[in-house]
Amino acid sequence: MHICLQIPQVLALIFEYLREEEDDEALANLATTCKTFSHPALDALWYTQLSLFNLLKCFPEHIWGLRDNPYHGECTLFFRTRPKVEDYERIKLYASRIRILGDDKAGAENQVDDMVYSVLLSRQSTSGLYLPRLHTTFFDINRFIGQAIYPRFITGQLRNLHSVTFTGNSDSGILEVLDEYWDNIAAVFSIYLPHLYVFEVKVLSRDAYRRWDVLCVKSLFCAFRGLKTLNVGRVTLTPDVLAHLATVSTLTTLVFAALSKDLEASGNLLSISGAYSGLESLGIFTDSSRGCGVFLSHLDLCRLMNLAITHSEDGRWDLDDIISNLRTPNLESLYLRKSGTRDIHPALLPLPFTSSMLDSLLRISTLTELRITFDLALNLNKDDILAIAATWPHLQTLCLPDNRIDTETSLTFRDLLPLIQHCKDLEFLTIRVDFQHNSIPCFSQTGDLGSLELLRDLDFCTSPLWPHADELAILIPLLFPNLRQLNISKFYSLYGTINNHLPHLESLNREAWRNVIKRLKPLGIRSY
Repeated sequence: MHICLQIPQVLALIFEYLREEEDDEALANLATTCKTFSHPALDALWYTQLSLFNLLKCFPEHIWGLRDNPYHGECTLFFRTRPKVEDYERIKLYASRIRILGDDKAGAENQVDDMVYSVLLSRQSTSGLYLPRLHTTFFDINRFIGQAIYPRFITGQLRNLHSVTFTGNSDSGILEVLDEYWDNIAAVFSIYLPHLYVFEVKVLSRDAYRRWDVLCVKSLFCAFRGLKTLNVGRVTLTPDVLAHLATVSTLTTLVFAALSKDLEASGNLLSISGAYSGLESLGIFTDSSRGCGVFLSHLDLCRLMNLAITHSEDGRWDLDDIISNLRTPNLESLYLRKSGTRDIHPALLPLPFTSSMLDSLLRISTLTELRITFDLALNLNKDDILAIAATWPHLQTLCLPDNRIDTETSLTFRDLLPLIQHCKDLEFLTIRVDFQHNSIPCFSQTGDLGSLELLRDLDFCTSPLWPHADELAILIPLLFPNLRQLNISKFYSLYGTINNHLPHLESLNREAWRNVIKRLKPLGIRSY
């Protein structure tokens, strides 16, 4: 064996890579190759387990059996007889290697009968099934009875608790158990809550947060002491809970939902020095921009690097409420999004994004990602693009979607040249420009146009293209040599009065973009 493969640090890197690639077959083969590989390979193989299913199959075969579930296509492990003390020896060999138990989906493929947990716990004082190195677990409220026993097997310090819940439909009866949700978590994990680094609630239902605002979470959250990450985007927090969380000085990541009125009330409560001053990432789900703006204006977010705000209700927003209240000198990523599908009602005009809003953002010179997924009325000009290129030379993502077709844009393809020449880190670009009324620049006019080597994803929204499809098809591979995705929005009118000639222009533009995509397809550039 080569001497390099006898260095523990080198082996650790190899097996960690195989574990991250989920190559269990390779790890199993390496574990049986030699003694040098056996220990680190087994550690990697058992590092993450969806449940105790595989571990319990290490008992002698006469102890356990499998029962098929014809409705869900999964198996359930059950005990035929009680294990003896000596039957636990092989179990202990692998149990000590498990670091993560569960996953972020509601339920694993194969399950363990709840009676098995009861039997294991009844013999714990003599046989001792423990998970001494477990640091992360996923708690499924829908299978509470069995998983409630999990913490009894933990002897180390649990640091990361992820709660996964599938709520189903509103008439499924799940509302009857939601009131007990927080009490169950507090009862089961009470001794671990003060020591947690991460607490996350993942609800596998798009509108579940609307039905969670009646839950009392204060008693649970008050137990947190050293928490670093709190991700409860489907849980509606109240002003007093937000006020308490501001006192958790270790908190660096916070994601939550709140009503606009509660955010506004919280802002008044938090007008104290140092509130949330340690936050590096903040995510808010809310129903109105006004309360969110008031909340942000009262916070000392000098360390904040990532901000994501999600509009969770129908209706319009005023982006200026948020942008004008940003006090985040070190912000690197700003993501403003709307949950669910995009509104297409003609009465809902697109949100204006103006030069004055951009001026407010340009005060934050550290921004590398600006992503807005609302329907925008993009009212920017050539000088605005020049300012973006000059202020954010390390910009990686610029997403300003404008899907109108019955309104012209003042931006031309030539206006994008400053981005191409100065923002060399750009990977994702979404913007609407006018190819139709302004010819595409050529080398004889501008010299070397430069290129964006890192750009992978380009979205031109509903940019009018006809009759310049051929010129653009030739220029794209030169300007974006590593482009992998070219996206075009659907051509339809949502806003304003439709001109009589518009359907004809739509058809011409649609056909022009179709020709561009067809010519770029052999280069490996996809489109949808």
